[in-house]
Formats: sequence, structure tokens, C-alpha cells
Amino acid sequence: GVAILIDAMTDNRNRTVAEVRHAFTKAGGRLGTDGSVAYQFESKGIISISGLSEDDTLELVIDYDIEEIESQSEIVTVICKPDNFLNIKEILEQSNAGIENAEIAMLPSNSVELGDEDSEKVIRLIDTLEDLDDVQNVYTNAELSEASVT
Repeated sequence: GVAILIDAMTDNRNRTVAEVRHAFTKAGGRLGTDGSVAYQFESKGIISISGLSEDDTLELVIDYDIEEIESQSEIVTVICKPDNFLNIKEILEQSNAGIENAEIAMLPSNSVELGDEDSEKVIRLIDTLEDLDDVQNVYTNAELSEASVT
């Protein structure tokens, strides 16, 4: 029940599909058709900064239709629509906030919680997929267990 979305760029589609299919088969999964799980993900801008509080960050970006702001220890993360990503990033850069990470990513609409054993299988599959030359990004809706991530 875990969905995995793969961004790949290739000059040989058949080779890439064969490599990805082999990785899924080896891990006990199934490769769907193009876009078969895409409906489970949404494109979002994610900007993680340091050096500003959550309130100060909100004050700077409130006019840009942000979707969410969350903070963990010293890092504040702004989640926005891709259309506003560059504007928000520019505003935060001008405020001298330290940009830790800024990307447009595919976030899952819902997630699937996994136990330790299944989490380890998914982690191995994702690592295998990320090691493929043509794979750019791998996204999943799996909520991995704490024990398997550490």
C-alpha cells in the first residue's frame, strides 16, 4: 500500500524503465504505469531557514499565500504553492535568514504508517532507486518507523 513516485531524466527510456522495474521486483513491489500514483502527491515549495523565529518568518511571508509554517528547534520550514516559491525564497534571502534548504518537492496527500520490517524494506528500495543514474528524485507516502530510520 505504499506509493513511490520517481522523477527520472533519461536518454534511453527502455533502459531506465528496466532498471526501475528490476529494483521494484527485487524489493517485492510492482511498477505501475506512468502517473499511476501521481494523484497521491502534490507539488509544494519547501523552504527551510535558520536565524528567524516562526513569528518573524510569518510576518515576512504572510502576503504570499503560504500553506504552512512549522518549526523544529532552530529551523523554520515554510510550505507554499510552487507559484509563490521564488518570491518567498527571495524575501527570506533579503531578510538575511540562512536558507538551509529550498526545493519544489512532491508531498503525499495521505501517508501509510509502516512497522520496522516494512520500513526497512522501503528504505532499501528507495536507496536502490536513488542509486540509479537516471533517477533524479524519489518521493514516498510511507511514514517510516523511528527504529528503522536511525
